Amino acid sequence: ANMTLVNALKIFEGGGYSSSTSTSWGSRWFSGVAISATANTLHVVENWYVYGSVSGSAYQCGTWTSLQEAVISIVDISDSSGTIRLHSRFQTYGALTDQFKQTYLFDQATQKGYYFGIFARREWSSTDCWGTSLVQNNLEAWDVTDGANPVRVGRLPFGKPDETVSGSTFDVDRRVAYAITARQIDPLYAISFADPRNLKVLSQIDGLSGDMNVFRLIGGNKFLIGIGRDNTSTCTGFADPATGWATNVAVSIIDVQDLAQIRLVQRRCVTVKNAEWVWSEINWNLDQAHKMIGMHSDARANVISVPVSYFSRVSSTDGDAWWWYRPQAAVGLMSWDLSKYDPTQDELNQRVLENWGTVLHPHGAVKRTVVFTHQGATARRMMVNLSDTHISVVDIDD
Repeated sequence: ANMTLVNALKIFEGGGYSSSTSTSWGSRWFSGVAISATANTLHVVENWYVYGSVSGSAYQCGTWTSLQEAVISIVDISDSSGTIRLHSRFQTYGALTDQFKQTYLFDQATQKGYYFGIFARREWSSTDCWGTSLVQNNLEAWDVTDGANPVRVGRLPFGKPDETVSGSTFDVDRRVAYAITARQIDPLYAISFADPRNLKVLSQIDGLSGDMNVFRLIGGNKFLIGIGRDNTSTCTGFADPATGWATNVAVSIIDVQDLAQIRLVQRRCVTVKNAEWVWSEINWNLDQAHKMIGMHSDARANVISVPVSYFSRVSSTDGDAWWWYRPQAAVGLMSWDLSKYDPTQDELNQRVLENWGTVLHPHGAVKRTVVFTHQGATARRMMVNLSDTHISVVDIDD
């Protein structure tokens, strides 16, 4: 009722930020922004397309180049009195497409501050009218201790050519980044940034089907939960002869206890009765995806929920042969128990993940889910689901 604006800081300059490219002419287009924060820093990445001719020709047929450029602003928000200030501003090649691809770390031992970001660098170059292009993922480390003079101290290209990173997360306690590339068959990488000047891939899981787009750390940061898609007929995690378009919304658990040998523990897909064309907004709206899942742990269970949308076939009730498809929404409900994990067994013989079925939501796709224990006359586990127009409350104690 009595909010007061303490301080404001202009960060985004729009077209006013000049390019550092050496083209004799050029144009710039703004393509989007990614924002994330730690307790003390705010990170704002402006993504730009830069197009120009290095020969002076204003036509695409000739010698030209086109690339992506990221402008990174780091804002100091550590002052509890509300004073905020721009600490550093710099640029690099590539695009940083969501908030999970960046973080900041202050190293107490060296008293240095580092910014880490995962950038997809796509460049086009040509000496004819056709051109060539290539995408390369890069984990970059920047020493921003002196904000006026940021220095890139590490850069690690990873992944196969023309792959881009879909899901990623940083574990600053263990100083490792997890990133999975987006193709029908994907590797998941564990990348160490313990030494910002010596970034390195510690291990990877190759052959994973589909993709993963949102990660959460569980089990004291020794395991990952990943939510995404599985494109096999069995939903077991690894590609099989039936691999095709990704269709199954899946939850996966990854064992990252030994960073030199990360492995898939188990994968289960959300199941919905009488559903066709199942999909989830989690897999494309990365800006909001982490808010759409529900996670809750109590003395009895660890619960995770995943929203899905689908079409169900409805037949005519008047005896004719007419039928139609009706859009519907639900929340898939699973639980996990790491005490059931048997490292001597493969992912096909684990019982860590249990699939309990789905909770239907009456109107609209679910945008938020909260799982909690209701402290009434008896403690009951409950779920609240929100779409754009409706709220539903469900008892999920059983």
